[in-house]
Amino acid sequence: MSGDMNPQAQKNGSSKGIYMPREFTVPTVAEAQAMINQAVAGLGINPIEATDPEGWRHLSLGVAHGMVNVFEWQPGLHFLVIWSPIVKIPEDQRLRAELYETVLKLNNHETGIGRCSLMSDGVVISYVRPIHALDMDEVDDAIRMVMVTADRLKEKLIPAYDVELPKIAMDNGTWQNMASMMRSCDKYSQKIFGAIVEGWLSRKGNVDVGQSGIGLNGITDPSKSLAALIARASAGAIVTLGWNSLVKVSGVTAEAAKAFEEIVPRPKRFVITEGSAHLPVDESFTTAMVEQLLDALVSLDQMLIGVTPPPKPKLPDLQKRWDLRIGVGGATQLGIDSLLESCPKAVQPVYRALIQGWHDAGQPLYTKTEDRVALRLTVGNSTFAICTLYGPQKARPARIELYYPLSYYFDGREEARRRYEQGVARSPGFQAHNSGARIPMDNTFTVKNGEDLLKILRRLAQDTRS
Repeated sequence: MSGDMNPQAQKNGSSKGIYMPREFTVPTVAEAQAMINQAVAGLGINPIEATDPEGWRHLSLGVAHGMVNVFEWQPGLHFLVIWSPIVKIPEDQRLRAELYETVLKLNNHETGIGRCSLMSDGVVISYVRPIHALDMDEVDDAIRMVMVTADRLKEKLIPAYDVELPKIAMDNGTWQNMASMMRSCDKYSQKIFGAIVEGWLSRKGNVDVGQSGIGLNGITDPSKSLAALIARASAGAIVTLGWNSLVKVSGVTAEAAKAFEEIVPRPKRFVITEGSAHLPVDESFTTAMVEQLLDALVSLDQMLIGVTPPPKPKLPDLQKRWDLRIGVGGATQLGIDSLLESCPKAVQPVYRALIQGWHDAGQPLYTKTEDRVALRLTVGNSTFAICTLYGPQKARPARIELYYPLSYYFDGREEARRRYEQGVARSPGFQAHNSGARIPMDNTFTVKNGEDLLKILRRLAQDTRS
């Protein structure tokens, strides 16, 4: 009968419908360790160099680090053990509960042969099985599957749960906003933002938490905004403070404003805009600067006691004056009106077409000075001025400044980048320079050219959404 047996049926342990049990081997511990070394070598890792004094082989794949060994679970009972840490267990209790629920769901459908579990202060993914009937293919498959899964889950879970939240009392809505904002920051920014919030509350200040920012409001008058912590500015995480606007908007004296400005810390890349100061939160923003900032805000709070803000300027009717049907904030309304007023009559219809068309495309307009309006674009987590309309400045005529080239923000979007760069380069008067590109607003640039430029910009915005 054995001579008639189909080779495949013999391999599977069956013949002519009769079940024949497979013969299993029981490798020794040394043989199981040799299989591990062979599998590790197959990953391009020297198993001898990768082995620590306790016999654990250390592996790396992407952002994942793993360990594999034969472990004596009970006397005489040995197991293949592969494990990789994924994410630290957060201190925040609500964040911790959310993480536990998430990993239980992952165990159901995203961990393959591995399982998520708790080890010490973190979540790990592991695979454990007796070495009985172990073969080389299974060792190799198990190591690769655990490491690939660990790499994928780390990229998914670390930004969501390796988050440092300030240790303050929060209702559920505030906590949700705080967690959302902090997840947008790197670890260092989380630490600095947390210290600022905790420090301001300890000084009896008031805090208003939104999804993308935290407002630090007055001690004496909670309705007065003194500073804001922004997670996703174009320069990354920043702290913004009133600056020149203190005199124009808040009504403090020039001497008081100058005294406040002198005690504000200045990390690297510190920037003063038309109305505020931006303090980038990076390694140059030290914990000592946190205390310096909070002391400055206490001083500012005292300055604002009894101060009467000047009357707000009357907002222009943009529809009546310029035939613009747009909904923007008061500062942007004033900026658009001032820009158009300053421009020659031939430039005004070009700028009106660009402003109206960009607004109609659902894209943001922004102005921080009276001589320019920015058409802003969001790509991923970054928002920047793709096109800025300038009025005349001293000896310089009105001009359009373009973000060019787009290589920084458009990595992986080659077709969209090429289409934009080639399109704007055909505009009359186009001039590339070290920090972008410029189109002078002279007689060669018509309303039709402005409409063509708008089509290119709107197509770019559409490409970023897709």
